Amino acid sequence: AVIGDGSEAPESPARWAVIDGLATLADRSLVTVSADDPPRYRLLDTMRAFARQAMAETDGEFEAVRRQHARALTAWFMRYTPSDVATQLYMADIENAREAIGWARVHDLHQAALLTARAARISTFYVWRNECTQWLRALQPAMVSSAGQALPAEVQATWWTEMARTATFLGDPQARTAARRALALWQPLQQPMQALFAAVVWVRSIEQAGDELDEACAALQAQAAATPPPTARERFWLLGALTKAALVRGDDAAVLEGRLAEVTLGQELGSDDLVETAESNVVNTLNALQRHAEAAERGRVLLSRIDRRNRDENANLPWVLAGLLEALTDIGRLDEARALVPRACAVSRRFNALAPLPSMPWLAASQGRFEAAARLVGHVRQRFEARGATPDRGENGLLERAWQAAEQALGAAQVDGLLRLGRALDEDAAAALAAG
Repeated sequence: AVIGDGSEAPESPARWAVIDGLATLADRSLVTVSADDPPRYRLLDTMRAFARQAMAETDGEFEAVRRQHARALTAWFMRYTPSDVATQLYMADIENAREAIGWARVHDLHQAALLTARAARISTFYVWRNECTQWLRALQPAMVSSAGQALPAEVQATWWTEMARTATFLGDPQARTAARRALALWQPLQQPMQALFAAVVWVRSIEQAGDELDEACAALQAQAAATPPPTARERFWLLGALTKAALVRGDDAAVLEGRLAEVTLGQELGSDDLVETAESNVVNTLNALQRHAEAAERGRVLLSRIDRRNRDENANLPWVLAGLLEALTDIGRLDEARALVPRACAVSRRFNALAPLPSMPWLAASQGRFEAAARLVGHVRQRFEARGATPDRGENGLLERAWQAAEQALGAAQVDGLLRLGRALDEDAAAALAAG
C-alpha cells in the first residue's frame, strides 16, 4: 500500500485518517499487515476483487482511483536515491508499479514515462530488472510520437537516460542514439548532475574505438568540469565510464587499475551491489590479461559472497558466472566449470543477458567435444545477431578460439555445417548441449 500521493505533510489530517482507516481494516481482518519496518498493508484477494467490482459499477470512481494510485507511486519512486537499504524499501513496490504502469501506458503517458524510468533504475541489481526493462522499452513508440515529444523536457530526458542505460546492458546499438538524445535534453535544463550521468551513459554505450568514443569522452570531461565537486557515487560513475573507454580501446592495464579503484569506491560507499559489480569486472579484466588463476580465485570468492547474500536474485550473476567459467576453463578445471553451466544458462535466461554464453563453446572445445563446440558457436552468434548486438573483444575471442579448435579437429567443411545447425538450436537445446 502507498499512502497518499507524497504531497501530504507527515502530520497532516489526511495522512492520519488513512492510517486510522488501515488500522480499523486490519482489526477486522480485512487487510493483512506485514512484519516489515515500516509495515506494509495488503488487501485480501477476495476483498480486492469485491472492491474492484464495486468501483467498476460506480461511474468514474475506478479510473479516479487508478489515476491516484499511479500518481502516488510516481511521487514515491521519484524520491528514490540509490543505496542498498533504500533500494530494498522501494523494490517492495515493484508489483504496485506493474499495476500502475499497465494503467498509465493507456491513460497517462507522463506518469508512465516517469514510472518506467524509475522502476528500471531501482531494479538495476535485482531479478526484476528484465521485466522493468521490458516495461521501459515497450513505451518507446509512444515516446517518439508527437505525444511523447510534447511531454516536459525533464520527463523526456529522464526516460531517454534510462532507455540508453538499460540498452547498454543488452548490447543494444540503440543505446548510443538514446544517450545522445538524453544528453541533448538535459544540457539546456541546467541540471549538471543529470547531464553528467547522461554523458556517462553515452560513453558506456559505445563498443568500438573511434571518433564517437573520443567525442563522448570529451563531452564527459567537459560536463564533469562544469559540475560541482563530485560525490563518491558520481566519481564511481566517471571512473566506470572512463574505464569502459579504456576497455574498448584495448588498454587492459588501465582497465585493471580502474576496476580495482571501482572496488575501493564501492566499499567507500558501503554498497554491496557496486562492490560486486566492480569485482565481477576485475575478474573479467584478469581474464583479458591472461591471469586466469587469479580470476578464478576472485570469481569463486565473489560467487560465494553473492550466494550468501541474495543468490539468484542478483543481477550481477550473468557477468560473475561468465568470468568464472572462462577462468576455470583456461586453468583446466573443466569439471568445475561444467558444473556451473546449467546455472549460467538459467541466469542468462532469467536476466535476458548473453554474457555467460560465449564461454560455453570454449568449454566444450576444451573438453574435446568439438561438434558441440561448433554448434554452440553458431547458436551464440545467432543470439547476438537476433538482438542486433556484437560480442565484445573478450567474448569474440572465446568464440574464435572454440571455432578454430573445432576446425583443426574436424575440418572447415564439417564445422560450417555444424555452425548452421547451431544457429537453429533453441535455448533449451543449446543449454542441454552445453551441459553435455
